Amino acid sequence: MSDTLIVELLTEELPPKALPRLGEAFAAGIEAGLRARGFLAEASRTVGYATPRRLAVAITHVEDSITEPARAVALVPVNVAFDDGGKPTPALDKAIKAKTGFETATAVPPDRLERRSDGKLERLFYIEPPVAIRLRSARSTSRSRSFSSWSSHPCSRSSSSLWESTWSAARAIAARGSIARNGSPEGARSSC
Repeated sequence: MSDTLIVELLTEELPPKALPRLGEAFAAGIEAGLRARGFLAEASRTVGYATPRRLAVAITHVEDSITEPARAVALVPVNVAFDDGGKPTPALDKAIKAKTGFETATAVPPDRLERRSDGKLERLFYIEPPVAIRLRSARSTSRSRSFSSWSSHPCSRSSSSLWESTWSAARAIAARGSIARNGSPEGARSSC
């Protein structure tokens, strides 16, 4: 099922001259993240909004969940995975435990192990099953990544999560040279 997603971010006072670019960057960042994860349909449309105390974006045709396809995880070369008798080696058990969560090779369902050759070497792969991801869990992951980059800034305040998100959007603009690194218009001084 797809629907329209609206994300609104309340902020402290934003520089009026930078509002159009901040709004565009905020909308583009949200859209790019959702598109990269597969939550947006081809028909999705994005509209960004910006005021001195608010950034917002409305995106149409957003899926509430997606299914990530099965993924092949390289383990070890086949000549290392099995001994002369065809039994799993300790190297294979170690790789299985580290990369799949199973304790040993014998605990892995046989249909999840696959041999593949790249022309030079035959490798053993673990095939992860498809995983359903809800938009809510993907949103939490994205938000955590944005907030973690804020903590190193000298103006950061741990109680101001709204400002934290704004700073992330402002940094994206600053990287393009539109505003200074302190989040204010070019040439202005920071009071923090």
